[in-house]
Amino acid sequence: MIYTSDGVNINKLDINTLKFLIIVFMNVILEEFYFRLTLVKFLEKKYSERNILLISAFSFGFIHFVDVLAIISATIIGYFLAITFLKTKRLVYSIFLHFIVNINSILINPIIKLLDPQEKFGENWIFISSLIMFIIFFIIYTLTKIIGTKNEKI
Repeated sequence: MIYTSDGVNINKLDINTLKFLIIVFMNVILEEFYFRLTLVKFLEKKYSERNILLISAFSFGFIHFVDVLAIISATIIGYFLAITFLKTKRLVYSIFLHFIVNINSILINPIIKLLDPQEKFGENWIFISSLIMFIIFFIIYTLTKIIGTKNEKI
C-alpha cells in the first residue's frame, strides 16, 4: 500500500471519496448545463461570440466568489469552458474539462505530497498544479480546435 506523508492510504477508494466525486460530478453537470447550454444558447440569439464568451466567463467567475483570486481563476476557466462549448457544440467536452479542473486539487495535492514528502517544493506546489492545469487546458483547447474544424467541414 502507498501512504502519503500524513499516513493517508491513497490506494483505497473509500465510500466517502466516491460520494464526494459523485457530488463534484453532479455539480459540474449542473453548472455546465446552466452556464454553457442554457446561458450560451440564450445569448446566441442576441450577441456575438465574443460577447457570449465574456458574459459566460464573468458570470461563471462571479458565482465562484470566495476571494478576488477565485473570481479571476474561475473567470479564466469559464472562458475556456465557453470556448470549448461554442467550438464543439457538445456539452460533454466542457463537462469533462470542468470535472478535471474541479478534481485537480483532489488529485494533484496528494501526488505532490507523495513525490515531495519533505515538502522541498514549499509553495511551488501551486506553480506545479497550475502548470498541470495549463497543460490540460492546452490539450483540451487543441482538441477543441480539431473537433471544431471537423464540425465546420461537415
